[in-house]
Amino acid sequence: MIDSGLFDIVAHPDLVERNPHLRGRASTEHYERVADALANARAVPELNAGRALRETGQLHPTTEFVAVLREHGVAFTIGTDSHHPGEYAPRMEFLRSVRDDTGVPTVTPPSL
Repeated sequence: MIDSGLFDIVAHPDLVERNPHLRGRASTEHYERVADALANARAVPELNAGRALRETGQLHPTTEFVAVLREHGVAFTIGTDSHHPGEYAPRMEFLRSVRDDTGVPTVTPPSL
C-alpha cells in the first residue's frame, strides 16, 4: 500500500494493536520497516483517535510506533475516526492537544 503511491493516508497502520489477541506482536523491527517505507513515500500515517476516548485510552499508532516514525522524519495527518456527529469535537480537541503537547508534526495530505 505504501509503496504503490496510490494512497495519501495510511490509516490504522498498527491495526493489530486493536485486537487483544494480536496486541504486542508487532516488534520494533516491524515498525522500522514501515517507517522506512513511509519516510520515502508520499503517503502519511494517520494519528487516529477512534479508541482514545474509550476502550484503550490510547491513540493509534502506539506511542512506541509514533516514536519510531518520528525518528524517520515521518509527519502525520490526524483523524478522529468519528462515526457519529457527537464524537467529532471531543476527538479533535484531544488530537489537537496531543499534537500541541508532543510536537508531533502534522500535515494535510495533497488532494488527488
